[in-house]
Amino acid sequence: MHLIDAMPKIYALFAGTPEPLLTEALLLCAHGAVTMAPSGTSTVRYGTGSDADTATVEGGACDCDPLAETRQVCAHVIAASLYELLREEEKKSPLDGPLLERHVEKIVSGAMMTEAPYSLNVSVEDPDGYTLQFTVRKQDSREFFEAATALRTWVKKQGFTPKHQWRQPLQEGQAPTQSDAHSTVSGAPSSTQKTYLFHAETLVRSELGGKYVWAVMGADMPAYNKKYGMRAWPEILEAAGFDMATLETTRVGDLPSLKGYIAHYVMRIDDLQKPDKVVRLVKAVP
Repeated sequence: MHLIDAMPKIYALFAGTPEPLLTEALLLCAHGAVTMAPSGTSTVRYGTGSDADTATVEGGACDCDPLAETRQVCAHVIAASLYELLREEEKKSPLDGPLLERHVEKIVSGAMMTEAPYSLNVSVEDPDGYTLQFTVRKQDSREFFEAATALRTWVKKQGFTPKHQWRQPLQEGQAPTQSDAHSTVSGAPSSTQKTYLFHAETLVRSELGGKYVWAVMGADMPAYNKKYGMRAWPEILEAAGFDMATLETTRVGDLPSLKGYIAHYVMRIDDLQKPDKVVRLVKAVP
């Protein structure tokens, strides 16, 4: 029997056994410390140097503690049971020692466990644009939901954002004409500035010096602006059809969604590597 199939049986046979005891038994098998006589009696070598000793396991009992008044489960009993499971069907699938060694490290570290009925994969992006993935696996439903909720809370505190599905990249935009940009709009670009695009999704409002400051966020926006969003002057929002008086009195959590809008932005004049501001907000063409 393969180790992957044997371990769930061991967990079932010795349910409630402390994990360190199970790990010790696994290591004893991995190091070849268990041998079995034709009679079914197992011998387990344990300890090192002058402390090395052997224990005999027979009929589910071990003689490692002759003073024990009742039969106790020890690492030697578990190791003998695991060894017996691994020997099953040996002719059809011989035990591969090196393969066992490679699996030991994974099981001891918790990287390889029995298949969990409850699992959750969370893919997020950090403020620098790197994609990270976290996985929660649990056998118990209550523990799973508690761990999943804790993970979501922790992810939000780190400032990570959900990784959005791939969308067709937008092409660079043409600088709006004077009539399109409205020459009276303070956020409008000059005729010589090149504009770029991203899919707008969220409108952000903050207060600075007693005045409201507005920003636009989107999944495919430049990583430089992902933490706070890209600023947008009130005139830009008004030109997109929003009423500023309404926006200023609306709860932050109830601000209108910008999904379906395309944000045009320009780079800073003094640093062409850094995005500057949104200069136009328009409905995407279906």
